[in-house]
Amino acid sequence: MELYEDLPYEEVFTIEISSWQHYFDGAAKKCGVGAGIVFVTPSGGLIPYSFHIVAICTNNVAEYEVLITGLEIALEMQIQSLEVYGSSLLIIKQINGEFAVKHKALIPYHEKANYFIAQYQTITLNHVARSKNGKANALAKLAASLTLHGERDIQITIGECHLLPQIIERAEEISITNLVTFLENTKDNDWRQPIINYIQKGVWPEDLKIRVEVKRRSLQFVFLNDTLYKHSFDGMLLRCLSKEEASHVLQETHASICGAHQAGPKLSAQLKRLGYYWPTMLQDVINFTKCCKLCQLHGDFIHQPHQPLHPSILSWPFETWGMDVIGPFTPPSSKIHKYILAVTDYFSKWAEVVPLKEKTTIKNKRDWHETLPEALWAYRTIVRTATGCTPYSLVFGSEVVLPLEVQIPSLRINTQLMTPNDNVQVRLAELEALDEKQLVGQQKLEIYQAQVAEPFNKKVKFICFSVGDLVLAVKRSVVITRRMKGKFEAKWEGPYVVTKVFLRGAYVLSDSEGRRIYPCANRKFIKKFYT
Repeated sequence: MELYEDLPYEEVFTIEISSWQHYFDGAAKKCGVGAGIVFVTPSGGLIPYSFHIVAICTNNVAEYEVLITGLEIALEMQIQSLEVYGSSLLIIKQINGEFAVKHKALIPYHEKANYFIAQYQTITLNHVARSKNGKANALAKLAASLTLHGERDIQITIGECHLLPQIIERAEEISITNLVTFLENTKDNDWRQPIINYIQKGVWPEDLKIRVEVKRRSLQFVFLNDTLYKHSFDGMLLRCLSKEEASHVLQETHASICGAHQAGPKLSAQLKRLGYYWPTMLQDVINFTKCCKLCQLHGDFIHQPHQPLHPSILSWPFETWGMDVIGPFTPPSSKIHKYILAVTDYFSKWAEVVPLKEKTTIKNKRDWHETLPEALWAYRTIVRTATGCTPYSLVFGSEVVLPLEVQIPSLRINTQLMTPNDNVQVRLAELEALDEKQLVGQQKLEIYQAQVAEPFNKKVKFICFSVGDLVLAVKRSVVITRRMKGKFEAKWEGPYVVTKVFLRGAYVLSDSEGRRIYPCANRKFIKKFYT
């Protein structure tokens, strides 16, 4: 017999079964065990239940107790379709058959829960996060905490309550005069008003803490000609200012025509000499002067280190060199030398110098280039503190023979002249021992670096900047296009924006248009810009 899918003359009826939602959670505490159940009707209504479990049990047993209790209540309410949500993943997995019940104490509860589940037409069990099961969790904790001995049931009413009526309702009840007074008092949030009300009218503030403070401080104030004054310790009356008046006074005394850009404590003392006062005067003055742009541009250089000392790692002679150009010298030498190129080996401290005419005292100031060999000779033959020996001995293996030792022969010179053949062997032995001597010098150099770094790092004040911070940079005189204007020129320039941060206190700065100012700026040459 062939069946046709299309039935044009038949009417098809569908029956929708309304599904309820059941949220459960259990809470086991020292004071007791609580159960929280929330039923959500198909129309969105809530039916909460909260129970106290008399017997002390584990949290898993409490979860089973709550589940079974909720299933019983739902059967009594003749609910046939139910969606169960619980926060215990173990219970949900065990009921669904994904986890085995290994604990003997949970087996009876598991069997009883399956007995009730079999009586429903459709039922699903789902795991839900505890954050989404807040109502059931709150009811469980409430039952575990509020159960009293000897009481079987406790009724708790949860509703909405307003301690004070809305502003619109109050405005309709009070008169127009009182309304104007109320608005004036809320608008004018002035620190002087409570003191004025107490001195003039004897009115106390409602807040007990403010009342005690006003009573204690009111003895220092006096109200004359509609103005509040404060008695200073030298007998002078200081006029009390509001926040707006204090801001105007700070601007005039610090940065106006008669302002001297004084520091915070000095400016605060000047304001008191002028006869002004407000409670936060000193802190407000310090914050105001800190944000003054001219004061920041002309501020002193920062000498306190912001990063610990990072000694150079030196492994062997002539591996790392330091180079510097000294000058220009005025007047130049007789051969028109204006600069000195100095190169120093970091390990042995061996130095080499070359006079330069281009961006390269003495009998005559113009023959200083002729004294460079003498200066180098003296430098190379003096014991350096870092290595404990002379640069000459670290390079050649023995000490240099000074001209004085030839004129007045020392013991070393006499020995060499008496046994010239042995002198060659001694020299070869010195060259063989040169590596060991350099290793000893390296150890002494590392010890010296650690000794220098220890007191330096004690003065370090760690201040770091992030990308986007506003900073000021020290004006650098090495820029050829910039001409220094003398003593009255600002020491700092900016503000600039930090666009990139490197390790060990190096930053890349840009101006407001995004143009890069310097290749890289060290932390000791920049400071924070306050706005």
